[in-house]
Amino acid sequence: MILDNDAMAVPYDPFLELERDGGPWISERLPTVVRRKIESAYELVRQRLEDRPQCSRLFSELDEDGAEIMRRTLYFPADAIMEKKLCWRAYAFTKVGIQPTWICRRMWLLPVSRFALVLLHEALHHAGLEEWPHANAADDSESISGRVTTACGF
Repeated sequence: MILDNDAMAVPYDPFLELERDGGPWISERLPTVVRRKIESAYELVRQRLEDRPQCSRLFSELDEDGAEIMRRTLYFPADAIMEKKLCWRAYAFTKVGIQPTWICRRMWLLPVSRFALVLLHEALHHAGLEEWPHANAADDSESISGRVTTACGF
């Protein structure tokens, strides 16, 4: 899911990106069990991007490297306002072209494979993929997830 321009967003510190060497940055505000799930899902995504050319092609079609996008992503918990305004219809959300992904509480219950699918979906937005109705784009959220499912084997 993509944030509307009107949606509130938790500020993040862009200098966090300079301090990371490998792998995503995961907020300490997320429960340990969720941080571990993100780490497991990240490894699954990394493996799928490496093993399935059609999966990595989703990113190369946007002139991006999926593994690099995933490595640079920042993960934050959705705050109370986001939970009320956005999370009733999404598991996670971001804004096209920026690094943070906000994780909704209902995502915590997903199995790791579905968690990985959601992370890939959001990573495509980081890579520049727009989503209808937030932009005049061809794909809605379900069709993007369907493309990820087919290409990456979820």
